[in-house]
Amino acid sequence: MRVHLSIGEYEQKHAPYIAPDSPRAQMLKARGQVDRVRAFTRHLNETLPGLPVSFTEHPRSTHGSSQLYAVLDALRICQRHGRDLNRFRRTCLGPPALKANVQGIL
Repeated sequence: MRVHLSIGEYEQKHAPYIAPDSPRAQMLKARGQVDRVRAFTRHLNETLPGLPVSFTEHPRSTHGSSQLYAVLDALRICQRHGRDLNRFRRTCLGPPALKANVQGIL
């Protein structure tokens, strides 16, 4: 088993279409989501040495657009480790809403 965490760059940093001094930009910065996921990854690696945990920050990606990148990462990981993609489709995609969003990809 392995764990891969991912997040979009613009889940902490304001996107180019958001003013840097806007309330939204300040809220994103204050939440520190990217830093928190990075720290969580480090924590898991330190406390569970037998469990490989990796992290990816997707550049120029928001919370919404990073979902597609996360699915693509999962497919690459499955392919790299010889997993059957049909089995992946049935068991690894998560909630039904996510399954509906990626049906066309698989």
